[in-house]
Amino acid sequence: MAMSRLGRRRERWPALFAAVAIVWLPGAVRAAGVPNGTYIYSVIHPILGDIGTFSNVISQDKERVIVETRLQIAAKLWFVTVRRIEAERREVWEGSKLALYDSTTRKDGRLITVHGHAEGNSFVVDRPAGRIEAPASVRPSNPWSIPILSATLIMGAETGQVFQVTFAGGAEETVMTGTRTIRARYYIASGQRQGDIWYDASDVPVKFSVIDEGELVTCVLESAPQPIGAGRRQ
Repeated sequence: MAMSRLGRRRERWPALFAAVAIVWLPGAVRAAGVPNGTYIYSVIHPILGDIGTFSNVISQDKERVIVETRLQIAAKLWFVTVRRIEAERREVWEGSKLALYDSTTRKDGRLITVHGHAEGNSFVVDRPAGRIEAPASVRPSNPWSIPILSATLIMGAETGQVFQVTFAGGAEETVMTGTRTIRARYYIASGQRQGDIWYDASDVPVKFSVIDEGELVTCVLESAPQPIGAGRRQ
């Protein structure tokens, strides 16, 4: 399996956690317009192959957008499960602001819970490492919506830890999703968290890669409410 851009950058830049500067992407960040419905991704490890699924269910309740996420991973090596993760997460958005966040993760038998809520100009996060107050502009690391590209602070979906990031890019390239090849815009996240994200013409994330505890994993879109790669940028 070919190494992702993130994997190559990981080898090239061993000092990952550098200070970051804010990068503006002209014309790249627009209002979220992801269609409601269920988005299912395969979770791919570069050595172990397909190790699970990641899904986002997006719905709207009056003025709120609700994103419900499920993650199921069972990584096996020679028929032995070496990593098991099950997670359920919920984001509630009011306009461009995160109003509520809940996450429950069972990781190799360990329970990790995170709860967050908007409070004035802050977003208060209760996490295993203790309570913190982040700016109201903080966004969970789930890249379901393209406005994440304008974020400078990202909250780890599992731990609630807040990281500084910079996004750059936007060039089109060819991406394989399931059995289809489509054109997508490629963005790089750097700073205290690194990642790669590809968005299609409808601003749906069709592929994204992250480094989690030193391990590279990639999520590839397999099923969506509309044909993958459909739509046209306005």
